[in-house]
Amino acid sequence: MARFCITHKDAPAATMCHQCHHPICTACTLVTPQGTYCSPECAILNRQVKEQLRQGTSKDGMRKLEGLLKVVAAFLLLGLGFYGIHVAAQKIPKLRKADVIGRLLDAFGAIAGGTSAETVAQHVLWELRKYAGISRRSDDVTMVVARVVG
Repeated sequence: MARFCITHKDAPAATMCHQCHHPICTACTLVTPQGTYCSPECAILNRQVKEQLRQGTSKDGMRKLEGLLKVVAAFLLLGLGFYGIHVAAQKIPKLRKADVIGRLLDAFGAIAGGTSAETVAQHVLWELRKYAGISRRSDDVTMVVARVVG
């Protein structure tokens, strides 16, 4: 803490303002329930800043929670849709082309059967190519971009 008051250069500093942190003497000190300040402006500014921080934190937290809930709900609906297609594909052969879960189960079944990881990766990429509608073998990055854009 500085030794002398910011306003009265010859008076020793007794404390610091809670808002601007300037050293102040006992004559300049404004004592409130929230703390000691050098002026009414600093007291008001400090109260406003604390209020904004309190309001902003609760709103930001709620926005993040709402966003998280929306993402979880979207993934649940997407998973339910894929599961519905998987169940329906067992009865309707035309839906097997869109059965992503069935294709993944086949790929992971190959892993359990002792197939190498490279073969499984090639199989999964081939299934993705078929799903994306790319018949010739192209670069995998191009395939993903073509599916997202196209």
